[in-house]
Amino acid sequence: MKKLLNILIISMLLLILIFPTKVLATDIDELIGKGQNFLSKGDPLENVINVDELQSTSKNIYNLLLTIGIAIAVIVGAILGIKIITAEVEEKA
Repeated sequence: MKKLLNILIISMLLLILIFPTKVLATDIDELIGKGQNFLSKGDPLENVINVDELQSTSKNIYNLLLTIGIAIAVIVGAILGIKIITAEVEEKA
């Protein structure tokens, strides 16, 4: 087991030496400049999303899913209630 661990460590060290990492950032100013450039691309020039339309759509979807969930809960409850009512004494215990 120790021999296998030594071989693994040596092979990892050789891989690190053969394939060195490549650093693309030359200095901190370039790094900060690239970061600011990336962030400025995300700034919206105009409000693309209509908030009122989004709220009304999400309310409609919420109400639809709530109604479906309540219907499923009522149906499952009715089925279980019928099952309990029609069950024999041994099945109820």
